[in-house]
Order: sequence, then structure tokens, then C-alpha cells
Amino acid sequence: MTAELIDYHVHERHSRDAATARIPEYIVSAEARGVHEIAFTTHLITVGPDVAISIHEDEIPEYIEDIRSAQEHTKVKLLAGLEVDYFPGEERHLENILTSHDFDFILGSTHYVNGVDIGSQTQAEGYFTGRPVKKAADEYYTVWKKAIESGLFDVMAHPDYWRKYLHFYGKTAPW
Repeated sequence: MTAELIDYHVHERHSRDAATARIPEYIVSAEARGVHEIAFTTHLITVGPDVAISIHEDEIPEYIEDIRSAQEHTKVKLLAGLEVDYFPGEERHLENILTSHDFDFILGSTHYVNGVDIGSQTQAEGYFTGRPVKKAADEYYTVWKKAIESGLFDVMAHPDYWRKYLHFYGKTAPW
């Protein structure tokens, strides 16, 4: 059996954190590297301070059409998806968005715990200072587990996201 190269975590221009990234450029790169499948997973963030980098709900049809149209020009399998930031209490709103469109793949993620962006170097300090590492990890995985239990996502991203800035605070995880 031959392994196939796939990438199911690709942001393009509708994610404002990848504003210059274009689908055709990803296709050229994938073809050159022998990648067989790409799932475009533009950020969908419905609450919190990172809403500004999210695809806007009214852009979703155009986004999906861009991917479907690009599929006509490549043998690389293209999937239309989202990386959805999970916030407890937003499940119904997210479900309404996700079921209103023809997505192939939904990637869930947890970037915030109790309102703190734990992947932000400036906010991580407050998250880790004055608490045991295990408690910080447990809080992250409690939210991550709720995301899984919501049933909204095909796969969860960033299982170790909480560790991103851990080393700045002289801490390590024993596992």
C-alpha cells in the first residue's frame, strides 16, 4: 500500500490570517509535491476577539464555489471545509451555519479557555502563571472534550495547542 499525501488544515484568503493565500497557488504547490488531497479549512469564528480573522457568513457560498470551480482544473481532490473555533454555548449557532452549506469536512479547534487565548504569547502568561501545569492542561482538555461531544466536527485540530507557550514560563509537561 502506498501512502498518499493529504493536507486537511489549509487556510486561504477568507481566513484573514492568510489573506494573501490563494487556492490556485495551493494547487500548484500540491501538484508539484505530489499531494493528493487538500481540505480547505478557512477559519469560522463566531464569538471572541478573533472574529475579525473569520470568514464572514455571507462569504461562505462564494468560498465553496471557489473550491468547486478550482476542482475542474486539477486532479488534486479538493474539499470545502472550515476550521471552527469551539466556544461552549455556541453549539446551536454553529450547527445552523454548518448545516446550511454543503461542506465536505469540518475541523474543530479550541483556541480559547475561559476567555483566554492560550495560543497568544501575551495572554498565555496569565493562563499559566500561578497554576500547576496539570490544571492548565485539564481545563483545555475539558473544553476540547466538550467540542468533541458536540458532534459538530469531523476531526479536532491542535490537541497540544495549550503547550504552545508553556516553555516561556519555565514549565514543562511531564508527558
